[in-house]
Amino acid sequence: MLKMVSSIFKSTRIPQRFGVSAAMLTFASCACAIERSDVMVCGFEDGSEATLKATHDWSPVGALAGLIGDVSSRRNQSGYTAYFQAGNGKSSKAPRGAMFGIPIDQGKLVQSIGVRLCSEVAVWRGRPLVNGAFLADEGGWQDMAFSARRLPLHFEDMPGWVSAYLRKYDGWPARGGNFVAPVGDVLVSEQPIGDAKAKYVVSAVYQSISRDGGKTWDAPVLTPHAYIFEIGRVMVDQSFVGRPLTYEGQKFQAPKFTRPQTQEERNEAIQKLPVHWQRVISGSGTPGG
Repeated sequence: MLKMVSSIFKSTRIPQRFGVSAAMLTFASCACAIERSDVMVCGFEDGSEATLKATHDWSPVGALAGLIGDVSSRRNQSGYTAYFQAGNGKSSKAPRGAMFGIPIDQGKLVQSIGVRLCSEVAVWRGRPLVNGAFLADEGGWQDMAFSARRLPLHFEDMPGWVSAYLRKYDGWPARGGNFVAPVGDVLVSEQPIGDAKAKYVVSAVYQSISRDGGKTWDAPVLTPHAYIFEIGRVMVDQSFVGRPLTYEGQKFQAPKFTRPQTQEERNEAIQKLPVHWQRVISGSGTPGG
């Protein structure tokens, strides 16, 4: 035990004047952790709600040790899992939820982070969506995260024709990934692309369509003619994404929702875009549409 404590002491940045007692606190903070949860409730334009839940290991001793050294009381932080209310009234666990961000800052609520977290879950035309998955009519989740076309977050990892175009026009995939949803007889996968010069207003989507239930996907295109996303709006203002209602039972300000965008409004928004964002660009490099 003494050897273990000594090793922790040497590897932890604690002022020397506190000696082994501080190192003992560090060891105890690892050994006596308690699992805690972070719970955010998101509301949607149609009145429904989703609960985002993350967990972490919290150490009361680590919290005390943090007063005298660089010792964290929060460890093993998970991403968020989303729980929606299904049609049968029961809670339905989604494959995933928001990936990053803890809406606290020295114990105080930070609503702006809650806004970003809730924008990663959606209810589109009455159907719950999370990154890469949707709740099917039968009640089960259809997870397309590993089959649908999706852009990575680094230019070096993107298809060359995409990275070249986005670099040229200051485009970037919006935070939160892509949404997949049934549209008529097909599945549509869309990842929003923001324009850095326009504060990341959604200017296009990286879009692909599956005609066989997600087994195969058409070659993707960059296009402003989106089925799911609303052109001309930033991610947090999309009408169908969540807005933060409460965090750990404490209420935020009443959320403000935007109206769903009509087709006429979408066409007007496209016409207001710079000409290069009005095009449909494919891997062949040939504009169309």
